[in-house]
Amino acid sequence: MSRYSPYFLSHTIGLEDHHCQYYVQDARWCHDDIFDVPCMQFFHEEEAEQWLCECIAYAPEETLTGLRRYLSDDGRQGYSVHRMNDEAVVGAVARELALHGFKIVIRPKHGVAVALADSFAGDGFPLRLSLAPDLDTQLSTLAKHLDALVNDQQHRLASLQDLPAEARAEEIEAAPGQLARAVTAFPGFHPGLIRELTHIGQAPVRISATEQQAGIGDGRGHLHAQVEKVATALHSDREQVLACCAMLTPLLTDFETLQVVQDFAQRHLAATHARERGQLGISTTADMVTALVLALALMHSGRAETIAAQVPVLSEASGQLQRLASALKSIEPRQPPAKKDPATSEAAAPAKALPAALRSDPVTHWIEIVLLDDSGLPAKGMVVSATGPDGKVTQGVTGPDGSVRFDPIEAGNYDLALPEIDADFWR
Repeated sequence: MSRYSPYFLSHTIGLEDHHCQYYVQDARWCHDDIFDVPCMQFFHEEEAEQWLCECIAYAPEETLTGLRRYLSDDGRQGYSVHRMNDEAVVGAVARELALHGFKIVIRPKHGVAVALADSFAGDGFPLRLSLAPDLDTQLSTLAKHLDALVNDQQHRLASLQDLPAEARAEEIEAAPGQLARAVTAFPGFHPGLIRELTHIGQAPVRISATEQQAGIGDGRGHLHAQVEKVATALHSDREQVLACCAMLTPLLTDFETLQVVQDFAQRHLAATHARERGQLGISTTADMVTALVLALALMHSGRAETIAAQVPVLSEASGQLQRLASALKSIEPRQPPAKKDPATSEAAAPAKALPAALRSDPVTHWIEIVLLDDSGLPAKGMVVSATGPDGKVTQGVTGPDGSVRFDPIEAGNYDLALPEIDADFWR
């Protein structure tokens, strides 16, 4: 489902012209705040009538039939539609649109970008049309800023490895990484906050294929609620909250942008020391995505000035994201590439004939443990290492409930250890 799906389901009039589709929102089901798609309102009957005439010029029969159906089924006054000519129908609908301020969601067609005089509710007929922007260049610029953030973290991790364990812990406390500095400066931050915002890190594009095919389910409902929670913590003005939501949402709903973000999160997680992960409450790639969202939101707020000098790369990434979000909002949603059916794919054909035990289908594995102290209480903040069959060592830190999870990992036997505690003490 695209970001337009909820608005399509709640529309009372569906219209179209050469460049856009329009969903006039039903007042009974209308979304109070529309920040993830272009939206306009008419407050002058003449301008609403001009717009309706442009739609009629594009598709006369379908448009007039839809307008008559609206007046008959949902009109605010008792209309005798069968006695009204086309001109009277158009005038009546235009009058209702202007009088009641119906919100009209705009869905641009392929290759077209729309801009509004006002980001959330245009006064009059505010549409400006242009060619779709070059998103690849903008996304590449965002990726470069995030790459710089990862490189800085990798250099920092390398310098920490040369320090004794005690000095390393002091250095992490005294000089956290750029992302950690921004995240811990978020209002009301605590190590459990990342997990409380789990829908942000998991992202709505992971709605199951079954739901997408059936046209049901809306994984974005929880996401929007949590993005708004982040924005509300930073802004008291409602319009600023919506502006922040409009910046963050494309980060998590556009397939190609999300790929860049998840790649960053995976590499930044690998370059973050286990103790710093524990301080932030981060153990998975999804957690790191959430941390980035908190940091970018902070850089978009009035609090940014106090921390921008300490995290210049993050400040630049936030500015680029805002430009990218504005461009994404102005065009039709980009769709992920279609997945090939394994049953019909040529590449999958040989594997289909093999016994199940010999197939090379990817399988994900994980380990999760809970540490307790001598009193039987959760032991939080403990560094745990897992050494795999290939000798690769992965580290994590126990959370407030004493648990730590390694996910995903390769199949095999793993040796678990507490590297910061003497082996004779805990074995």
